[in-house]
Amino acid sequence: MDKMEFLGLMFMLTVAPIASVFSAIMIAQTGGYWVWIVALLGAVASFMGGWIVLAIEFIRSEEV
Repeated sequence: MDKMEFLGLMFMLTVAPIASVFSAIMIAQTGGYWVWIVALLGAVASFMGGWIVLAIEFIRSEEV
């Protein structure tokens, strides 16, 4: 994993939880407006994708 991939991974793993909290707050305030639901789903997908990439990197490092 090069430096840019690592920085992108750390960005995904730090920004996604923050975005999901703000999205959940806005969903509670606006009563489920669809834009915030899409933002929440995007944040969850980004967070899960970050952990999947991290798991793949750990598997690759153990195989070598």
